[in-house]
Amino acid sequence: VVPEPPPGPPPGAEEKRFPWSGRPERPEPEMREGDWICSSCNALNFKFRRMCYSCKNLRPRKEGEWNCSNCGHLNDAKSTRCLRCGAENEEEVEEEAEPGQEDADAEADAEAEAERTEEPE
Repeated sequence: VVPEPPPGPPPGAEEKRFPWSGRPERPEPEMREGDWICSSCNALNFKFRRMCYSCKNLRPRKEGEWNCSNCGHLNDAKSTRCLRCGAENEEEVEEEAEPGQEDADAEADAEAEAERTEEPE
């Protein structure tokens, strides 16, 4: 009994196969919005990756992204709190503060503390 050849492409059509396994190659994935090309090794990386899957280089930061000062997680620009630990975006708080506001806040805190520690007569 002669075994039949495995089903394959129609006669005359070529199908690429991995030489070590004989399995057909997968088509190249399509680049979608947010995907990025590594500047070091030119590998296509999906949007969710912060680091190249091939060479482990970090993805370039996008405008507005921020690192959490508490845990170091890289957060999107739209996030006001860290997605990992919930800490507030300190960069955003600093930008919102008006010049001289920090001094006024410190004075108000000192006055409030002094009022709390005063003994009633």
